[in-house]
Amino acid sequence: MLFVGTARGLARPSVVAPIRAGFDVSVYGPDWRPFIPARYIRGVSLPYGDLPGRYEEADLVLNDHWPAMQRNGFIANRPFDVVAAGGRVVTDNVEGIEEIFGGAVRTFADDADLVSMLSADHDSLFPGAAELAAIGERVRRAHSFDSRAVSLLEAALGEA
Repeated sequence: MLFVGTARGLARPSVVAPIRAGFDVSVYGPDWRPFIPARYIRGVSLPYGDLPGRYEEADLVLNDHWPAMQRNGFIANRPFDVVAAGGRVVTDNVEGIEEIFGGAVRTFADDADLVSMLSADHDSLFPGAAELAAIGERVRRAHSFDSRAVSLLEAALGEA
């Protein structure tokens, strides 16, 4: 299991709950020492160019959202990056997230739900390789920077 991101000054549930339950989570990011044992912190950062490969290689990638993002329906960039790279994500729920990512993203309601999900056979939680590849291709096509730029341009020109 992989987590990439800062602690944000709090014990983020997607990292702390699995570690407390005994899962081996590889954490990359700053400011984690007050919240998790040092042995789980694999580095302060990963080079940006290495992220797609790490996401694809990871059994799954853990994620969570700022509460304000979650309340207002803003999905973090990490699920987009992970799924586009061919990876699988476990995250807290944000309205619409499962519709965008299909089976490549699984959501949890609370710490107990997260630990229960992580205790299951991960391959049984997610679609097979061919379907994950198709979902990743769809995400790359529909949610790339270029795709967003076209949408903004069309809206600005009144073509949307």
